Amino acid sequence: MYFNIQGKITHLFRNSIIVEVNNIGYQLFVSRPKLFSLNKNELIYTHLVKREDEEYLVGFKTIEEKEAFLTLLKVKGIGPKTALTILGNTNIDELYDAINNDDIYYLKKIPGVGNRCASQILLDLKGSIKNLDNPILKDVSLALVNLGFKKSEITNVINKINTSNLSKEEILKEALKALRH
Repeated sequence: MYFNIQGKITHLFRNSIIVEVNNIGYQLFVSRPKLFSLNKNELIYTHLVKREDEEYLVGFKTIEEKEAFLTLLKVKGIGPKTALTILGNTNIDELYDAINNDDIYYLKKIPGVGNRCASQILLDLKGSIKNLDNPILKDVSLALVNLGFKKSEITNVINKINTSNLSKEEILKEALKALRH
């Protein structure tokens, strides 16, 4: 599995970029090609999409964007191209807030997301994404950042913990346990 790729951005297209690594150009489909700097060496997080009839790499500027993409792929009926379209037309925090707040109207404003798709996103993801704006989770996240953990790691771990009925200290303890493994 390809986790990331580092190389020189040689081309920017409408929905993809070309990254040159050791004289080989890799095409990566991305949500926002303009976020990448032409002729600069960049680290890009990747995901390999394999289908019966096609195989391609998807690229992400941040690990949080990659995690959001993988989360969207869990939704019935959303494939890689739709997930990229969603990420290209919203910001991750607003997307997560809309999901956590059952905001179907926000989701329907995203190009490529109709009523049926928005409803499915809420059905499949509601409750599975933690809002790190919650004061308790924010405190836990800040404590873990101060201990040297990366925000992306923290977000992934906190999203996997059942935080209901847990104190701040208990959440921190569970997160530390998960981060150390």
